[in-house]
Amino acid sequence: MSSLTEVSYDSKNERATIKLSDKVPSGSAVLAIKFKGTMNNAMAGFYRSKYKPAVTAAAGTPRDDDYHYMFSTQFEACDARRAFPCFDEPNLKASFEFEIEIPDELVALSNMPEKAVTKGGKPGLKKVSFEKTPAMSTYVSRPQKIW
Repeated sequence: MSSLTEVSYDSKNERATIKLSDKVPSGSAVLAIKFKGTMNNAMAGFYRSKYKPAVTAAAGTPRDDDYHYMFSTQFEACDARRAFPCFDEPNLKASFEFEIEIPDELVALSNMPEKAVTKGGKPGLKKVSFEKTPAMSTYVSRPQKIW
């Protein structure tokens, strides 16, 4: 098993280089990375969108006086890396499994069918998980909207 020896960052090109202690053998491998993402308002990556509701929204929908808010994604073409570490290039493919915890009365949509809904970590929350995607480019692999 290889271990991490160094991480360097290239902010201009939005890339991180990971150096390992040993060569990774050919075949299947798992790379596990702990990270924290940033919720932004830049309409790129995983971001907060605002809208004026046409109908009454669920009670748990975040809102202010004039607008309601939802989480959205824009991963095309290289914005997925704003949300999570990935090989964010159209010619590289991977499968994804997605799970999100949201208020009970809200809805999460993705580009894959819902696999399961379970109780969340706190009262009033639920975990929604989606089926594993086929191999695809990162920019196609996202949850669509949560509201």
